[in-house]
Amino acid sequence: MPLSSSVAWIFGIAALSTCVACADEGAETLARPVSAPLPAPRPRVDGPAEAAPAETQPAPVCDGVARDFGIELPTPTTVTVPKDSDVVPELNRINQVPAFCNELTDQVVLNDDDVVVPCGVTVDVDARGLHAKRIRVATGGVLRLAASTSLVADEELLLCPGAILRGVPAVGFELPSQNGFSVSITARKRMLLMGTLETHASYTKTPEHGTGGAVWLWTERLLFAGLIDAAGKDPPAGTQRGAGGVVTIEATKESFFSGTVHSGDGVIRVPVL
Repeated sequence: MPLSSSVAWIFGIAALSTCVACADEGAETLARPVSAPLPAPRPRVDGPAEAAPAETQPAPVCDGVARDFGIELPTPTTVTVPKDSDVVPELNRINQVPAFCNELTDQVVLNDDDVVVPCGVTVDVDARGLHAKRIRVATGGVLRLAASTSLVADEELLLCPGAILRGVPAVGFELPSQNGFSVSITARKRMLLMGTLETHASYTKTPEHGTGGAVWLWTERLLFAGLIDAAGKDPPAGTQRGAGGVVTIEATKESFFSGTVHSGDGVIRVPVL
């Protein structure tokens, strides 16, 4: 897949370079996480409406009905591995949103095998992070960072369409902007990003602007059809965004890339872009 104009514009001519030294001042770059025991996040059955006090978001509709979020997924003929590669493609078989995304349940699962965040539920994750075989966030679910942290999935990480992984401090618009939380995400086998990953600085009406948190993604197989926003894509009227954070994306075997990245700078190293 050719480099989209949106990604080229965001990253500029350094989009495919290996330099990350040109990050915005104050952005935090995370190293690859090591394995750690699964902590106990705090589930909150309050949906994604709790953002900054001055910011409102529509409540999710949790009725089990699949909705069109306008994302682009592979087709059986999509090229997802380099020409003459010995890697057997798998991502071109994901032609529909996984059934899990719209399952009608309110059951939160937090164990060594599975982390499941259903629709209408917000799960807070602190600096200890998460480590499980699978980490999955359903449509309408929110995985909310309370600090810079890491997520490790030994098999798969799935962020469904309409799901949010949010690393934006909950600060009112009348207060100075705070830096976004950085996040390092490892999915050892595959990562399916169809929803929104936000780490931009909190929006503000004051002259004091923060910096977006750094995003670092590593996996063998990456399907990216969502949004990564480390810069602040759509500030509410009367507010301003801070400086963009650094986004680094690495996939070693296979990739499909139809999503959008908003950042201050970054690196993309994937087999097919």
